[in-house]
Amino acid sequence: MTDEAPVKKKSPLIALVLSGFLPGLGQLYTRQPLKGIILLVLYIAITILGFEPFQTVFQAVTAPETAVQDKQAFILFFVYTMATLVLLLYAMFDAFSRANKINSGAA
Repeated sequence: MTDEAPVKKKSPLIALVLSGFLPGLGQLYTRQPLKGIILLVLYIAITILGFEPFQTVFQAVTAPETAVQDKQAFILFFVYTMATLVLLLYAMFDAFSRANKINSGAA
């Protein structure tokens, strides 16, 4: 007899949706607190850094006659958007995979 507690199953779909909603939540759900916090902090940092380029691009799209045409802001907006997308997809894949590993007993 072993004294190990049974491992609670984790839903891969819930892990995927949580990470899709906010990167890091799926990792917290699958008992990876450090990774979850790191992903959440990265997401917040990208969001804060990308806010000004977003405003510039939004203004250029909604009111092109009064907007400043800042090429650098468009490039930064693209870079921050791609970084957010990569982070989001990584977090979703990682949370889904981790939940499957937990359920198979490999974690």
